[in-house]
Amino acid sequence: MAFLDLLDKMASRFEELEALIADPEVIADSGRYTSLLKERGGLAARVEAYRSYRGVEQDLEEARELVEPIDEVEERAAFAEEVS
Repeated sequence: MAFLDLLDKMASRFEELEALIADPEVIADSGRYTSLLKERGGLAARVEAYRSYRGVEQDLEEARELVEPIDEVEERAAFAEEVS
């Protein structure tokens, strides 16, 4: 299993935990609620970093799409100056 696949699964589990923690039946079971909160806490930092990474990856892809149509070297250089 690739590392990003593992992070995808962590993010999915984190979302599942978020839903479970909001469930009144789970809240009523203090042992289960506490256990789920601990699991969520253990995943929170990694999932936040992964989501940030995915956001940057998407921004990069969008920037590449903007640059693709530029054929002229001079236009690319001018564009690079504008964004830096």
